Amino acid sequence: MFVQATNSYALDSNDKHFGNVVTEEEMNRFFALILFMGTITVSVRRLFWSKSSCYYNKFIASTMSRDRFEAILRNLH
Repeated sequence: MFVQATNSYALDSNDKHFGNVVTEEEMNRFFALILFMGTITVSVRRLFWSKSSCYYNKFIASTMSRDRFEAILRNLH
């Protein structure tokens, strides 16, 4: 349901940065990142992908790009 609703919302909102439709596998990775990020405190979520930051996390960065994560989050329904 999340995959279908998110893809539908992205299409309806005409989000030009959304890109390809979300697959079930990608949505599972997205939710895994959400849960994992909840265990770490940072002031700004984007720090997880910053290579110059002490908050950089290889697991997060290798699972999904920051831009894709933000696009899914923006359209999540």
